[in-house]
Amino acid sequence: MTRSIDTAVVTASQQPTIYPVLMFDGDFSSGHLRLHSGVGPLVYAGNTYTGSGSLGKISSIEEGIELSASGITVSLSGLPGDVISTSLGEHYQGRFAVLYVALLDDNGQVIGIPTILFQGRMDNMNLTIGASVDISLAIENLLRDWNRPKERRYNNTDQQAYYPGDKGLEFTEQAVESEINWGRA
Repeated sequence: MTRSIDTAVVTASQQPTIYPVLMFDGDFSSGHLRLHSGVGPLVYAGNTYTGSGSLGKISSIEEGIELSASGITVSLSGLPGDVISTSLGEHYQGRFAVLYVALLDDNGQVIGIPTILFQGRMDNMNLTIGASVDISLAIENLLRDWNRPKERRYNNTDQQAYYPGDKGLEFTEQAVESEINWGRA
């Protein structure tokens, strides 16, 4: 995947000292869960990312010349209790998640536009409860949707589910049973 890197980030990356941070944004049913690998709150684009101290670990991100749908696993550890309750009690599968890498200045502010490392849909979540609670979240590449069948019926009921009030397929059921004489008898 071709990535464009902001010129301010390129300039900052050439400095003798850089402060990289990973940022996670997961869209849960109650709202976005935003975490970063630093300490304390981090504000970017009007959104506050909660510092987790570390994001745990991220599986390798595989990319190649050929078009393929590989996913990643993000392991989160040392999370606050409200994050754990969110992961247990909310619908998350199929919802969007993004993983960014950003550079911070000496004041802890994000430089330029963070680079997207991976984006996709959240799949499975595993919890490991021990001395601390660890969450392992699988995120699928958006290309995986190409392999899933699209089930559309192309009747009025299906059309109303996607476009309420549209009358484009209102008479399709009647047309199926109709006998049409074409040409001369």
